[in-house]
Amino acid sequence: MSLSAEILKTVILPLSGSKAMMADPSRLEAAALKSQSAGASPPGLLLRRGVQVLESNETGTRCFHCFPEGDSAPVRVLYVHGGAYALELASYHWSIITDLVRRCGTPFHVPVFPLAPRHTWREAMDALLAIQAVLVQQDGPLVLMGDSSGAALALSLAQELRARGDKGVDALILLSPALDYTFSAPESAEIAPHDPLLSPAGPRWAAATFSPTGDAADPAVSPLFGDFRGLPSLHLFGGTLDLTSPDAARAHERAQEAGAKSFLHLYDDMPHVFMSASIPEAEDCLGEIARVLGAVERQRRS
Repeated sequence: MSLSAEILKTVILPLSGSKAMMADPSRLEAAALKSQSAGASPPGLLLRRGVQVLESNETGTRCFHCFPEGDSAPVRVLYVHGGAYALELASYHWSIITDLVRRCGTPFHVPVFPLAPRHTWREAMDALLAIQAVLVQQDGPLVLMGDSSGAALALSLAQELRARGDKGVDALILLSPALDYTFSAPESAEIAPHDPLLSPAGPRWAAATFSPTGDAADPAVSPLFGDFRGLPSLHLFGGTLDLTSPDAARAHERAQEAGAKSFLHLYDDMPHVFMSASIPEAEDCLGEIARVLGAVERQRRS
């Protein structure tokens, strides 16, 4: 493990206060309402280097569109940000997005969708479906990507599209996917005390609030319990110090059992959404994601 990664997980993340916030639903709710009131912002100047950022509202949902300054690759990405279904788009999301835009030349489309506790999964899903319907009309492969709860929404969106008979998505790339908000895997309970960022109580509350049924086990918000048949190829990335990492492993197994192509990449002793950090392990992970995006393009051409 790199020294910077060791500092991240033993000093920076514990001092951030995130774990205490995630352990207390009332604190998470207060932080969520504050972040939503502040609203989503485009990437700052440093992160925007080499990237053009436009904004639209043609579907009724605000959406950022990030393009490379040079020629764009044919692949496009609909990126669904995480934050326990409640926290707004933040700079660490932009760190992942803008890096991949520069690295791959791939346009990223980043919606600002409704969040808990003011809104529900149905409202968020309708917003994402509307944006996907516009993007799928354009030329080139379309990839769904997301981190944490955004990865869950991306998988849920793919399941919803498949149920509607829409095959307009070429691949799913899920980063530190939080796919079971009951945290039912025994391994999650073992990891939880050591995870420097996450705790189950707050995310479980947010998922139940966001769910159409008020239940964190609802497949809408915990798509691990949904149907994996007929899904596009699935690429899961995570770290073993993340209490959601068992979700990725179980999703990988469920996808393979359902006949889908699935690829699991777990990085030893890495925390939740580590690929957003300035560490060598994140560089390696982003390089692997870039290779997946390149493979999607080559597969569509063949």
